[in-house]
Parts: sequence; C-alpha cells; structure tokens
Amino acid sequence: MSKAEVSANSHDDYNLMAEYITAIEDCMIGSPKIKGEGYLYLPHPSQIDTTSKEQRQRYVEYKAGAEFDSYPDDTRRELLGKMKVGDTVIELPAKLGYLIDDIDGNGVASDAALEYAVNNVYQFKFHALIADYKGVQEEDKVNISKYDQAQLKTRAVIKQYVRSSIINWNFSNVNGIDQLSFIQFMEVECVFDANTGNSEDVEQYLVLALDENGDYYQAKYKEDESLEDAKKQYVKVNNAPLKAIPLVFVADEELKPNELPIQLGYLWGVCDATLARYRVSAEYKESIRNLAPTIMTGGWKQGDVDIFKEANNGRTYIATGAGAVNNMPEGVTSEILNPSMSLEGFERYLETNEKKIKLMGGSVSNQGAVMTATEADISAAKQNALMNTVSDNAEDALKRMFFWCGVFEGIYTLEAFGAAMDELVVTMPRDFASPKLSTEEAKEYREMMLTGAVSLEEYQSIMENGGWLSDEVEDRASMIEEQPPLATGSE
Repeated sequence: MSKAEVSANSHDDYNLMAEYITAIEDCMIGSPKIKGEGYLYLPHPSQIDTTSKEQRQRYVEYKAGAEFDSYPDDTRRELLGKMKVGDTVIELPAKLGYLIDDIDGNGVASDAALEYAVNNVYQFKFHALIADYKGVQEEDKVNISKYDQAQLKTRAVIKQYVRSSIINWNFSNVNGIDQLSFIQFMEVECVFDANTGNSEDVEQYLVLALDENGDYYQAKYKEDESLEDAKKQYVKVNNAPLKAIPLVFVADEELKPNELPIQLGYLWGVCDATLARYRVSAEYKESIRNLAPTIMTGGWKQGDVDIFKEANNGRTYIATGAGAVNNMPEGVTSEILNPSMSLEGFERYLETNEKKIKLMGGSVSNQGAVMTATEADISAAKQNALMNTVSDNAEDALKRMFFWCGVFEGIYTLEAFGAAMDELVVTMPRDFASPKLSTEEAKEYREMMLTGAVSLEEYQSIMENGGWLSDEVEDRASMIEEQPPLATGSE
C-alpha cells in the first residue's frame, strides 16, 4: 500500500505509518472506498499480465467477487455504544461552565468532543487536544490580559487534531523540563468557489513550539511557504509568557514520557484481518467460477455422437453450469464429480479469520464461527480492559485541558495544578464492564443451543456473562430442554 503522501519535513515515524493510518480511515468508510482504491488493497491476481483486455476483464470480475465486511466500523460503533460517552458527568467552575455546552467555540458540547477523541483513539492510538484562545489570532494580539478578554470577548477553547494531521514533533529539555518542544500539524481546508461550483483542497501548516528562550508561540503558513516566513504569535497570560505547549494527548494507554508511540490503535488489528479476508474472498470467488464439475460418461456406441448432436440442437460438447441440459442417447450414462472439496482451504481460512476477529473483540454479525464460552469471556475481557484504560486516559486528558483553559481565564496558576485537578470533575460511565446481551443476541445463542452449535453449559455461561440473571438463564434452559430438537433433515 502506498497512497498517503509523506514529506521530507515530516517525522520518520509519520512517514512509516502514514499508509496504514490511511488504510484505517478507508476501512471505516467501508466497501465502496476499499473497492474504489483498486490495486491498493486488492492486487491483480496475475503477476505477469495486468493490461491485456482479457486480464482487465478478469480483474473487474475478481474485484466484483471480493467481499469487504464492515467488521472494523461495526466494532468501532459497538465500543462507542458500550461506553455511552454522552452520559459523562462534567463539573467545572462557573467561569469555565461555558465549555460544557461549547468546548471549541463552534457549538460542540464537551461530551461530543470527548466521544470524537475516544473514537480516534480506538483507530489511531493517540489524539491531540490543544487549549487556545478564540479571537487572539484573528485580532493579531500577542498578549492575553483581562483587558483584552473584555474588549475582544476572547474565550478559552479546546481544539482537536487527529493523528494523520500530526506530521512532525520533537521532545527536548526546555526550561529545565523534558517536554514537548515542537509539534507541526497539517490542516487541509476545502475552498469552495460559488461562481464555478468547484472546490479545491488547500494545505496549510500550524506549528506550536517553544523558542530558544523557552517561550510558547504559534505559527501558521501555507504549503508554498516555510516556517521561516511565518509570523510567530506568542501567547502570554497576564504579561507572562507560557513556558509549555498547552497540549495533551489522549491515548489507549499511559504513554511513555517524551515519546509518541509508533503502534496503531486497537481497531487496526480488525482492519488488517478484514483486509486479508477481503483478498482471500476474491480468490475464493474466482476459484468457484473456474471450478467446472468433472463429468464422467460411459456406454457410448457408434453413431451416438450424431444422435447427441441432433438431440442438443447441433451441440457436440457436454454443457456445464446453471441451466445446462444434456440429452443423452439411450444407454449412455453420466456422473458428475463434485469439486467442492478443493475449496475447503478457502472456507477453513475464512472461518478461522472470522473467529480471530471475534477473539480480538471485533464485532462479527455472522455466527458461523462459534466461540466457546471461554473464548467469549476472553473477547469481552479484552474489550472491557481496553474501554477502562481509554476512559481513564480520556478523563485525565480532558481535565488537563480544562485546567489549561482555567489558566487562560486567570482561574488557576501553573503551580496550582494538583488542587485544580481535584476540583475539576470528568467521570465517564463504567457500566460497560457488565454488558448485557440484547434480546436478539440472546435469541441467536438460543438457536445455536437448539441446533447443537453450543452446549447447554456453554449457553448458560455465555448468557450469564452477557448480563442475564441466573433465574432468567435457568428458565430459558428449562424451556430448551422441554422442547424437541429442531429438524435437521429427513432420515
């Protein structure tokens, strides 16, 4: 894969992971995007000829037969649904209360912004939150004083940047502290021309950094410019320069000091397995198309070929495929050998792949690859552990951002960090640790029990781990034991 653009001015880790970050984004969009990228995710089956008319038509059919399942996006939705971020409790000092309903100056509520951050953490592992002052750059001011706030109606805001926009960074010892000293974001603005109806993507860059004196500044420049040409805007609070970049990373684990991880988020494993499944499904479907059944015939006598030709409208060959009819001369026998055994390798792989995704905690709607109760427990435990860690990290990150906003508003000083963190409240729901299977899911497991796909003991364990009360499970189990088994075919 190689679709994402890299730059000589970007970090080596960004250059290495850019194409995989793009792959995650495409997987979340789903099948239309994946298939639309053609060879990027589905190489041509021929390693020799990809340009002839026959091979181009072959690829059209090859791609049409490939199936990209929505497992990555389904898993993302499931995780966010279980977390119920909208029920987060946020309590702030009165002077910061406006952030609850409008965190970014554009009307986005804090819980919605938190869900957006968590959503990106699941995909890309980390996500940036930045505290800033709305109105300062627009008015070209360099000092945030109480007078400025009153005159310009400035207010603290929290901005967000996804991992794909973080193209360069550096940690170093500044002001006697090992800290983030430089970070560069790539912003893509869609410029629409109402006269022509056309739109154009324009790249620009935002740099947050500490200068040689350890003072915090921001700089913006366009793609045809350089940082040297950009005007540095220093942010001061009550005439004192900031000595740190007001940025916090939300992540799915506690990050190492002064380092950004190279790994991707939890959902990359589901994306990777689903892309592999996509490619194998294309081979599988092509193999099905190319598998003609072997027809064994016998009992032919002299003159039977002419009889066969006349009986089959001049055709001299034995037809195969759907709707094929072969009128045989009297005494001629035929036997069709089933070719399905040669497809077992594909079917075995697809079933194993589906089970692998389930074990990773992925959301798979098809119940073909049945998990044991122990495997289901492992899958649920992985999800719960992940959601707990993400919640802990997200709560702490948002509180730190609120603290920075409090610094800008003059409520807190940097030295009062500990006391401020005790005052600020961000509490995300934790009841996802005891998930309850939906009625539909319970019915599916009941059907699996009735058909023998899972044992009674496994069924009871799955239901209890799925949040159903013991009495409810026993009642359902008793009902199952009293019913005759479902018919599986005539004897």
